[in-house]
Amino acid sequence: MSEKQKLIRQMIQKQKQFIARRRERGESTPPDEPAELAGHSGESEKIALRVVDLAHRERGTSR
Repeated sequence: MSEKQKLIRQMIQKQKQFIARRRERGESTPPDEPAELAGHSGESEKIALRVVDLAHRERGTSR
C-alpha cells in the first residue's frame, strides 16, 4: 500500500471516530473535543496536505 493510500485510510478512520463520538452524544457539534480526537483538525490538515503533495508528485505537477 502506498503512503498516500495509508494517509487516506488514516483520515477516514479519524473522521469515523469523530462522527461516532458526535452520534453517541446526540450532538451536532461536541462542546469539548474528546481526548482521543484532540488535535484532530490540525493533524487532519497536515495529512491532507501531504496527500495533495503526493498526488502532485505522482502527476508531475505542483500546487
